[in-house]
Amino acid sequence: MSILPPIILMMLTGHLMMGQSHAFTIHDGKAKDIPLNLAMRQLIPETYELELGLGKKETQKVSIDGGKPWVVHMLELAERHDLEVRFQKKEISLIHASWDGASQNIKSYQLRAGSSLHETVHQWASQEGWHVDWNGDWDYPIKASTIIEGNLITAYKKLLEPFGEAEPSLSAVLYPDSKILRIDIHAGS
Repeated sequence: MSILPPIILMMLTGHLMMGQSHAFTIHDGKAKDIPLNLAMRQLIPETYELELGLGKKETQKVSIDGGKPWVVHMLELAERHDLEVRFQKKEISLIHASWDGASQNIKSYQLRAGSSLHETVHQWASQEGWHVDWNGDWDYPIKASTIIEGNLITAYKKLLEPFGEAEPSLSAVLYPDSKILRIDIHAGS
């Protein structure tokens, strides 16, 4: 029995299912008293980029009984623990109001021509109480000025995505609950 109305489950499931048969995969595993953040990471397929902003709920113990599609388990846990669920293409965000980054205040993040990527990500991080773990000796010049609006996570994603194709390329991982941005430079690879 679902705790969400069937029509809501159908609509949300339909959003995820568009051409994706794996979304109907039944999750047979069972788990008892595991942290909510671990449960969500185990439920949601790796084909989705998962953003967890669980705040105080991160380590709350949950149980999963199996026997339903993963999306149903995810939505039931989200409902039970008062999480906001956001779907966007291959991204799923689960946010709780106790998470510091959950505020809906739209901020502006400035990108200045003549600065560098290293300088910019560290400046934004210091303004928001984040830590940047920069792994590599390379930096990238910023050649144009612009303003990115949204929250810090959105700003970082918009800023860093094009650098995945740069030479040398970089990869970035955001850890919203820990307020850490890890950047790895792939020079010489």
